[in-house]
Amino acid sequence: MIQNKSVLEKYLYIMNDLKNKTISAEALSKERNQIMVESTSLQLRMILELISYLFVVVNQDKFNSKQKGEWSPTKFIENLQDKVSIYYPTPCYLVEDETGEPTVIPRGFQHALNISELKEAYKNYNNALHAFHPFKTKKLTNDELWVLNTNILRQVKELLANHIITIKESDNLYSFLHTEIDFNDNEKVKPIYMKQYKVNITNEETLLKIFTHQLK
Repeated sequence: MIQNKSVLEKYLYIMNDLKNKTISAEALSKERNQIMVESTSLQLRMILELISYLFVVVNQDKFNSKQKGEWSPTKFIENLQDKVSIYYPTPCYLVEDETGEPTVIPRGFQHALNISELKEAYKNYNNALHAFHPFKTKKLTNDELWVLNTNILRQVKELLANHIITIKESDNLYSFLHTEIDFNDNEKVKPIYMKQYKVNITNEETLLKIFTHQLK
C-alpha cells in the first residue's frame, strides 16, 4: 500500500500518476466538443490535487490525520502557509560541480503554475464540473473552459518538468528533492529522475533569498 511507503516512494508514485494524467489530458484536449473539454477539465482538476499532494508528502509532519485526508489544494495551502515558508515545487535548473555539490538556478514562475494560479484554477474547475442546472448559469463557457485547460496544461508541464521541492529536515537542516519528468508519449520517453541533496543552509532567511519569487 502506498500509505506505508517512504516519502521518496510516495513522491515518485504521485509523479508517475501526474505524468500519466497530464499525457491523457493533453490527448483529450485536442478536441473542443463539450464532452472532451469536460473530460480534460476533470483530469486537470485531479492533476492540481496531485500537485498539492507533493508538498503534503514532504511536509506530512505538519498535518494532523484529519488535515492529511483533505482533497482541496486550497485547504492544504492554508494549513501549511503559516508553518513553512517554502513548500511549493519550484521550476529550476540544477547543476552539479565536480564534487557533486548542487547549484540551484530557479527559473521563476513566468510560464509555470504558481500557488495563486493553482488555487484559482481549482476553484474554476469545481464550479465548471457540474451538470447543467436549470436555474444557474455556468461561470465558464465551453470555449472559455477549453482555453483554461490549454493554459493550465502548459503551466503544469513548465512547473514539473524540471523542479525541486524543499524538505525541512530540522531547524537548521534542509534538503532538496530534484525531479525531472519527460512528458513525451513515445518509445523514447525517459523515466522519471529523482535525487535528494542535503544542503548547507543554516537559516530560513537564506532559503527565502533563493526562492523569494515563489511566495505569491
